[in-house]
Amino acid sequence: MRFKATNENLLIHVSPEETPACIRRVVSRLVPQHTRKIYLFTESRPLFPIENTGVTLVDANNLPSNFLRSFRIIFHPGELIVVSGRTNFTRAQWRNLAQSVEAYAV
Repeated sequence: MRFKATNENLLIHVSPEETPACIRRVVSRLVPQHTRKIYLFTESRPLFPIENTGVTLVDANNLPSNFLRSFRIIFHPGELIVVSGRTNFTRAQWRNLAQSVEAYAV
């Protein structure tokens, strides 16, 4: 896994095998401390079971009204983009999240 924290989001490069576990780790670090729910946005159904990851699956056809204001993970093969939807999540907080997710993986 490789991480890149910015002021707006956290980009995580993951292998297909690491993806479900990485999503679970992100969720466990954010729920319930920062949010009650995290959306997983994807253009096509992921090839891994999402039931055990703790996210709500959405796509372009069923976006909830609070999607842009909520924590969300955007899934593209090989990468996850974690976005807070709030302007007060800082680069330092994204770095702390990355360190926590990485430490939990070991």
